[in-house]
Parts: sequence; structure tokens; C-alpha cells
Amino acid sequence: MCFFAILLFRFRRYQALGANLEKHSLPRLARDCVRRQAQKEGQTMIRRLFVLLLLSMAVIVDSAFVRPARSANQERTTQEHIAWVHHTLEKMETIKPGMMRFDLLKVFRTEGGLSTGLRRTFVSQDCPYFKVDVEFKAVARPDSDNAGVVTLLEDNRDIIVKISKPYLQFTIAD
Repeated sequence: MCFFAILLFRFRRYQALGANLEKHSLPRLARDCVRRQAQKEGQTMIRRLFVLLLLSMAVIVDSAFVRPARSANQERTTQEHIAWVHHTLEKMETIKPGMMRFDLLKVFRTEGGLSTGLRRTFVSQDCPYFKVDVEFKAVARPDSDNAGVVTLLEDNRDIIVKISKPYLQFTIAD
């Protein structure tokens, strides 16, 4: 805004200078020269104001028309994310008690952290933040050794006894 005021002040000063030349006793050639210079500078100021006005209008128009395009793009991206989460959760919920560890490993992979061969946390293959806790029944081996310690051995034929609802949690690394 200050820039506009300075330009307008200069333009008016040159106009006034050209108008007041008649009152002074300058030779006619000098008066014409000063008047032409004032007109030239005045035209330059007008051009600058015009260019500045055009640039301001361009910024206003850009902000008015580009923002809706961006929000439409964001809306599309949000819808895509929702669809992806929906698809991933549907895949996760296909695993049910009574299925084997082999079936579970088609949708999930093991996560680090404390676990046993019969109780473990698994993460989705699509996103490591989607998790389930699973309990198994051992197949073709005892659930624990002679000392009563739960086995650490895992077999793809182990039967899923219990699977938690999917939940979100940051990854755990060993």
C-alpha cells in the first residue's frame, strides 16, 4: 500500500511541476523540456501502477480458482486413503479362529517384541501399524516342554484359537 502512495505522490508532484512552470520565468525551451520529462515520468508511473494492479489481480484470481482445485484434489486423496484402509481392514478380518498359521501369514507378518510360539503379535503386510494379537494351539507337538515352559517353536500348521480385533500401534523393533 505504501508503494502505491509513493507512486501516486511522485506522479502528482510531476503534474504539479508541469503546471507551475507557467508561473516561473524559465525560457520556453526549458519549460517544454521539464514538461515533457514530467509527462514521461508520469506515464512511467502510470505503467508501474497498471502492472502492479495486474499482478495484484492475478494473485487474487489465482487464489480464488486454484484453492478449490487443491481442496478437490485433497478430497480425492482422502477418499483414496479411506478406501485403502477399508480394503486393508477387510483383508485382515478374513482371518478367523480355526484357520492355520499358514493362512494368517498370507495377510500378516510377525512383529518383534516378546512372544512365544503360541502367542504372538502380527502386523499387516500393507501397513505395520495395523496389528492383531493371536493365540495358537500347537499341532504335532506339545504346547509346553517337561518343565512347563511354553514352546518357542512355530509351525505353519498351528491352529488359530483366538485373534484380537485389529488395532493401531507404532512398530516395535527388537
